[in-house]
Amino acid sequence: MNPVGRQPGCNRVASTPRVDTYRKGQVSVDTVHMIVGTLVLIAYLALTTVNVVQLFGNRTIGFALPLSRGAGLLLIVQWALGFSLLASDRSITPFHYIIGLATFLTLGAEHSGANSRETITERNRIAALATAGTTILVIIAYLIGQSHG
Repeated sequence: MNPVGRQPGCNRVASTPRVDTYRKGQVSVDTVHMIVGTLVLIAYLALTTVNVVQLFGNRTIGFALPLSRGAGLLLIVQWALGFSLLASDRSITPFHYIIGLATFLTLGAEHSGANSRETITERNRIAALATAGTTILVIIAYLIGQSHG
């Protein structure tokens, strides 16, 4: 490598590896984002299962609404952490951000679309489809994040 930081025969500057400058015992936002991402994935897998059981079992599960609100809150925290990472030097494919933001649509469908339906069957169907969609998007975003982690 020459003194300018360019590799011979290459027109771009060689990238330097990212060095975390955290003191011992501190946790990076990146790490928290990965932990919350895992919790979001677990929450949405559980919520999709609960909603499918409610749909096909023709019954109401008492903790479905608190689980739904908790999963949604975790997802909002995940978005906030993701936006804070946008300002850092962490590089990840834009597809990760697009998929992460697409969960906004399915979350909205679950929390507003399902509640506006008149029958319990319609509400359960919309909730199951919306949470399944969110789960699929979360899995994709999670896998992208883990492959770049």
